[in-house]
Amino acid sequence: MKLLIHAHAYPDFLRGFYAVHPGLATLGYQEQFAALDREAHVGANAAWAEALAPLGYEVMVTVANNAPLQKAWAKEQGVRYRPAAWQDDIALAQTVAFQPDLLFFTSYSAFRPAWIRQLRDTVPSVRLTGVWCGMPFRSFEPFRSFDLVLTCIPESQARFSAAGCTSRHLHHGFDPRVLRPLDGTREPDIPFSFIGQLIRAGGYHEDRVQELVALAAALDIAIFSPAHDFYRWQVVREPLRVAAYHLARSLHRWGVPRKVLDRLPQLREALQRTTSPPPIASERLRPRTRPAVFGLEMYRTLQRSRLTYNNHGEISSDSASNRRLFEATGVGTCLLTDHKENLVTLFEPDREVVTFASTAECIEKARWLLNHPRECREIGLAGQRRTLAEHTYRQRAQQLDAIIRELFLGGKRGAGLP
Repeated sequence: MKLLIHAHAYPDFLRGFYAVHPGLATLGYQEQFAALDREAHVGANAAWAEALAPLGYEVMVTVANNAPLQKAWAKEQGVRYRPAAWQDDIALAQTVAFQPDLLFFTSYSAFRPAWIRQLRDTVPSVRLTGVWCGMPFRSFEPFRSFDLVLTCIPESQARFSAAGCTSRHLHHGFDPRVLRPLDGTREPDIPFSFIGQLIRAGGYHEDRVQELVALAAALDIAIFSPAHDFYRWQVVREPLRVAAYHLARSLHRWGVPRKVLDRLPQLREALQRTTSPPPIASERLRPRTRPAVFGLEMYRTLQRSRLTYNNHGEISSDSASNRRLFEATGVGTCLLTDHKENLVTLFEPDREVVTFASTAECIEKARWLLNHPRECREIGLAGQRRTLAEHTYRQRAQQLDAIIRELFLGGKRGAGLP
C-alpha cells in the first residue's frame, strides 16, 4: 500500500534552518531531505515512513511548502512549474509520479479544495484522502474535500462527525530517533521552561498567556516562543491589527460576502473576534521571552529543562491532546501540565507527569518540584519510560493502520486492503 504525505513545516523553522545552513538550498533533493529528517521537525521527516514500513506501507513524505527542497525535486525530475504556483504544481507532479493509494496532508489550508478535486481527477490511483487538524478552525468547508479528518483533539472529532465529516482521533507520537544526537548525560541548566506559541486569538492561547503571566510573577521561567519576534514589531503591527478588525466589520456590514473576506488572513482573524484584538504578546512576559526553538534545538532545550510547563489551547477544553505531552516526556523532562479528564489514559498523574487544576496549584507544584530536583528527575524519567513504551510513532502507526483498514473494509472508496 502506497501512502504519500504532503507535509507542511513551520515557515519560521524553514527560514531559520536554511539561514544557518547557507549551502543547503543548492544541494539535491535527497541531501536536503536527509538534513531536514535529522532535525525531526513536526512530521516533515521520515518518522512515518519508518514506522509504517513494517506494516506493509511504502511511504513518501514531501515538505510541500519548502521551496528549495521542492524545486530541487522538480529540477531533478524535469518537471516544469509556474513560478507563482510552484507549490501546487510540484505537489501534483509528485503525486502523479508516486501513484499513491492513500494521500494525506498535514495542513488543511495548504491547498485549495479545487486543487484537491483536480488531483483526484488526475491521479485515479488515490483511493483515500486524509487531512490532519490539530488547531482552531472556523469553517468545515475545507475539510469536505477529504475522505478522512484525523485530529488529536476529541472535541474536534466530535465537531467534525456532527458536521458529517468522517473523522478519527489519533494522538501525536514521539520520534525516538531524536534521542540519538542528544546528550542524555547533560545536567539541566534551565530550571523551568515553556516552549510554544502564545497566540491571542479566539480558540488559541489566551488562558495560557494569562497563566504564564502569573507564573512569571512568582517564579523564574524561560519562555521560548515566536512571540519573542512579535515584541520587535508590535509597535507597527498592533495598529494594523486593530485597523483590520474595524475594516473587516465595516466591509461585512456593507454586504461584502464573508467567503471573500476569509481569503485574507488578517480579515479572517478579525471576523472571528467579537471585540477589538488584545496585544499580540503580553508586555509582562517580554523579559522572560526568548527566540523560538524548533526541531532538534527544541528537543535540546526541553532536555536542558528540569521542569517544563504545558497548557492546552482553548480548542482542547476538556482533553489532553497536544504534542508537548510527548515531546517533553520523550526526552525525560518533568512535565507540569493542566489537568484533563483523559490524561489518565496516557500518563499516571503525579508519577509520570505532574498535573494542576488551577494557576495557584500550578505555581505551588512548580515551586515544590524546583525545590526537590531528585523527585522532579524521577518523574521525568518515569514519563519517558511510558512514552517510549506506548507513545511513539510505532504505536501511532499501528493505530493509523487500523483506521485505514476500517475505512477501506467498510466500503470507503474502493476495495479492501490486503
